Amino acid sequence: MKPPTFIQITKSDIENGKRYQTGYCPIALALNRNGFTNCVVGVTHTEFGRTEYQNSPDVINFINEFDFGYTIRPMTIKIDPINRVISLENENSDI
Repeated sequence: MKPPTFIQITKSDIENGKRYQTGYCPIALALNRNGFTNCVVGVTHTEFGRTEYQNSPDVINFINEFDFGYTIRPMTIKIDPINRVISLENENSDI
């Protein structure tokens, strides 16, 4: 069984992210930085390669808040390869 992967969304990812652009939002930038290339992060699903993952409600909220211009903080995302779900794990205000 493959364990979950944890990836930090940094301040840099947030500052360099582009609203409403599936390949350039903070989550996509964090995934690309960690070797998950060709990411497409939609509101409800995320794809890298040919694998599609469901975004959890907290990830959907994170994406919407970023796209609508609200202040968001660095977070850690959890990629669960068994259930194919991406969720937010915690808040990282120092990153």
